[in-house]
Amino acid sequence: MNVLAGLGALWALFVIAYFVGCLALGGWLASEKGYSVGSWIVLLLLFGVLALIVLVGAPDKKSRYNNLVQNNDPSAYDWVCKKCNNTNRKTALFCNSCGEKNNPI
Repeated sequence: MNVLAGLGALWALFVIAYFVGCLALGGWLASEKGYSVGSWIVLLLLFGVLALIVLVGAPDKKSRYNNLVQNNDPSAYDWVCKKCNNTNRKTALFCNSCGEKNNPI
């Protein structure tokens, strides 16, 4: 009887370690690919390995944006300065040439 209880406890530890490992791996992978870690943690809690498989196959948002910026692709530039008509990166708060603040409205 004690052997069965020990196996049940061992099984519970295995399941807990499995979920913690899955969550840790999924959170790290989501962060590396440029996705929201919190959203993927919730999906991993709900769907487990299926969400992890989807995350592995998901495109890498960070490298795509970095490639666009390095190649001076126009889609990497989001706003045009109203003062000097210079195109600026999406993440820039101020114009690169004149220093005008980005007012999106």
